Amino acid sequence: MRGSGRPVWDDLASPDDLAALDPGVPPDFDATPDVLVVGGGVIGLAVAFFCRRAGMRVLIVERDRLAGCASGRAAGGLSPDVHPDLGDAWQTLARESLELHRRLDAELGFGLRPRDVLIPPDLRIANQAHVDPLRLAAALASEAGVVATGTECEYTLTSGGRVVTAVTSSGNVHPDAVVFATGLAPPQVPSVRQQWVKGHLIATEPAPFVVDDIVTDGDILVVQLPDGSLVAGGTKDRNDSSDTVDAAVVSGVVQLSSSLVPQTNGLAITHEWCCFRPSFPDERPVVDRVPGLSNAWFAAGFYSTGLLMAPAVGSLLAEWIGGERPRALESMALDQAAS
Repeated sequence: MRGSGRPVWDDLASPDDLAALDPGVPPDFDATPDVLVVGGGVIGLAVAFFCRRAGMRVLIVERDRLAGCASGRAAGGLSPDVHPDLGDAWQTLARESLELHRRLDAELGFGLRPRDVLIPPDLRIANQAHVDPLRLAAALASEAGVVATGTECEYTLTSGGRVVTAVTSSGNVHPDAVVFATGLAPPQVPSVRQQWVKGHLIATEPAPFVVDDIVTDGDILVVQLPDGSLVAGGTKDRNDSSDTVDAAVVSGVVQLSSSLVPQTNGLAITHEWCCFRPSFPDERPVVDRVPGLSNAWFAAGFYSTGLLMAPAVGSLLAEWIGGERPRALESMALDQAAS
């Protein structure tokens, strides 16, 4: 999706990770996979990862590079306990997803960092975490099956209540199952209110002090990276549909950062960027089967929680594709989406 400015993560990523995130169209492009995943953000990557672990042959297609949009432009906070408004069922699953993150990091080594969340003046939420989005995406991509970037799924052909062909810019694909993970619900889903919401972030030069916590006021967050630099932002610019970074919003992020962490005042800004995040009106995601299609699923509207929820959603969708619908996904059903 749209957005401008270079995220700090692009400059922190290793050459190997950047190559893994944009391999192009491989010579082993699989036209008959068990599962076709459309969309290479972190949700799509997690679905592909867990389907592969379940023994399925997977092809994942992404029109740009992997994690090139909202997933790779996020702040990186993994904080299930700062979203009580999303409901008990969602929060339980979010905590399970964070635990999955920890287990995956122990195996794949993408640098998950334990962090508390501090809401000034003195509310502390313990045992949350932070991750570099591109390191996470590259780790998932390493076991996501066949990956084709620069490849757009143009449309699908159905027969007998099933997707039989996906027409892509790299050739026709005939999958047993399809998962749409492109941010918003696919066109085949009956009309629901959904939108892209713009947000801004910044990064600073390395600071001569240490910020141990993720500091937030509910509007933006501030987190320090291992090299000492700070990332701040996560605004909700609902009335701005332009692709470009807004200097006035960036100035506001700088001011808010200084109010949350006064020591940041005067630090040089090294990066400023924006992105568009997928959202339903109640800010809760939807994970469900595509109506009328027995072999197609979608995961949409993860807004500010895609990085956090990816492992749980990926593992549960892989389970559903292989058999019965997991009860843990019932709270994110299409019929519960705000209309």
